[in-house]
Amino acid sequence: MSSFPPTMLDGQGSVESSTQQMAERAAAGRCRDDAGAGTPAGRIHPSGVSTHRVGPADPEVMRSSPPRGEQSVSMSDAVPGVPAAGVPDDAFLLDVREPDEWEAGHAPGARHIPLGELGARSEEIPRDAEVYVICRSGARSARAAQALTGAGWQALNVADGMHGWQAAGRQMTTDSGAEPFVA
Repeated sequence: MSSFPPTMLDGQGSVESSTQQMAERAAAGRCRDDAGAGTPAGRIHPSGVSTHRVGPADPEVMRSSPPRGEQSVSMSDAVPGVPAAGVPDDAFLLDVREPDEWEAGHAPGARHIPLGELGARSEEIPRDAEVYVICRSGARSARAAQALTGAGWQALNVADGMHGWQAAGRQMTTDSGAEPFVA
């Protein structure tokens, strides 16, 4: 059972089911961030906004669409974000990437909790410190940071992810001792 309170992130009112649904879609090869990898119909821009090629618009859908003057808000806009270069050396860093990505390379001292396990393992995350959440590009970590913030944690998204971490020349490691890289 998750210690997250109900939220509006999914239709069922729980962060745990929301993160589980995202993990299932990613495992099925859909809705993964990082330049559209696994997104069959389009790409996910580094800002976290999905872009897809679509066919002609359904007139019924067009009638129920929001007015043109409204702006969409991406998940990465919902929580404070910092660049990888701005993460303090002694920060609690939560890595929400999948196991194969973690094994390829991660920040030393980071805690690994894949996004799909976040609700079930929330007791591993300190409530008395800022939590910096990181993934490969910043999209999944934005979702995780939003869920954590909504549940009472002080969470910040590492907006440029492990790509930014590596580009900033920050230390990376592997559990196997192999040369680390961002997968």
